[in-house]
Amino acid sequence: MLRQYLVIFLFLSFVIAVVWNITGVSNLYRFLAVLNAGIATFFLFTYQDRPYSLHKVVNLFVLFFFVIANAVQYSTRTNTTTFPLTTLADDAGAYERFQFLVLCILVCYNFLYPLFKKASPVTDTRNMVLSSKRLLLLAFFSLACTIFYYRNAIPLMFVRGLSDTGEIEMQNLGGGNVGLLLFDKVIRALSFACLIWAVHLKHSKTIRVVLFLTMLITLFPTALARNATAMYWMPVLFLLFRFMERKNVFVLTMLLGLLVIFPFLENFRHWKGDFSSVGLSFDFMNEMHFDASQNFMILLKLDVVTWGRQLLGVFLFWLPRSLWESKPIGSGHFVAEQYSDFTNISMPFFAEGYINFGYIGILAFVFFLAWFCAYFDSMYWESRHRSSRITPYYLLLISSLLFVLRGDLMSSTAYTFATLFDIYVVSKISAMNQTCSERG
Repeated sequence: MLRQYLVIFLFLSFVIAVVWNITGVSNLYRFLAVLNAGIATFFLFTYQDRPYSLHKVVNLFVLFFFVIANAVQYSTRTNTTTFPLTTLADDAGAYERFQFLVLCILVCYNFLYPLFKKASPVTDTRNMVLSSKRLLLLAFFSLACTIFYYRNAIPLMFVRGLSDTGEIEMQNLGGGNVGLLLFDKVIRALSFACLIWAVHLKHSKTIRVVLFLTMLITLFPTALARNATAMYWMPVLFLLFRFMERKNVFVLTMLLGLLVIFPFLENFRHWKGDFSSVGLSFDFMNEMHFDASQNFMILLKLDVVTWGRQLLGVFLFWLPRSLWESKPIGSGHFVAEQYSDFTNISMPFFAEGYINFGYIGILAFVFFLAWFCAYFDSMYWESRHRSSRITPYYLLLISSLLFVLRGDLMSSTAYTFATLFDIYVVSKISAMNQTCSERG
């Protein structure tokens, strides 16, 4: 227990020192940012019976995207948004009001979470048997489709950034928007779902190795967007390495990922084949990947409220636009297209609450998020989580929550549900009668 308090104290002191020593900000802002950083960091190390959880991911997101990144951008007067008519560089009041709002979000969320923290009954997998042959067939189908799709540009299966260099012709890949989404978010991810079930249900080592290699080729980390890399590979990490269940390992791993691994993967977005250009840069918090807080601030400043229309688009994301021509677009795109030519921007989860129902919407979204995280955290950790049918689904939620929180909500919901659908479909297609005992 003393060691745990020491870890909390040391890390809390480090984070507070980092935020406090940021220059070029007002004293009120510095006080609020330090307070928020302290609260978020403290709750990263709470609930030690849950070494990794949705609750920790939420506090991690707020710490990095709403506090540290926001403070760095304010200090350097960096505008990461694409809204030329609403510059935030010298608007100290906007930054101060934002940190006060973050304080309210943190307090409400962490107060509500334990109110919903209770065990939920789940079914285990002791009588669940999936066919190894069917898992292999589905994984090989996913691999074959991926190779066929990239048949004219095989290097893109391994390095995403080559498409920006002009060295590889992209026009021959083919497929419209619907076809691309079906391939990229459903068919290609089947290899991930097959491996997750095989590892969780302890199929033979040979089967797991073959499925791992199949997934590695189909979903090579440097060929994916960073949110997809986390979504597919983090659950594998949880299942393959039991030490992730040790206290603080998940938190420290996520910190390593946000500070080192993700910035390193950024090299491959525009890689030109020169390894001398590959390295680590900690200026990434001034880039658009961390635009969530400033986009939220812009939304508040513009006072854009749609009274639920954007949320309707989230619920009906599966409905083709050809059948609903006025279907809402992503909230980031919706706000940006009115003021800028570049519309591929994020819109964080809490801002989605505001764009739908104003400040009441923020409170409602905080309430829902606290319930959602507490319910699924309890379902997983207060049950036989290692033999629970929910395990693959829960680990996918853990790995995709940062993407959902950064937004926008429509695209992140669609991608997450597509992968959850894969996990479900693979389990149904590969299911065998309980009298069978095949494990490969």
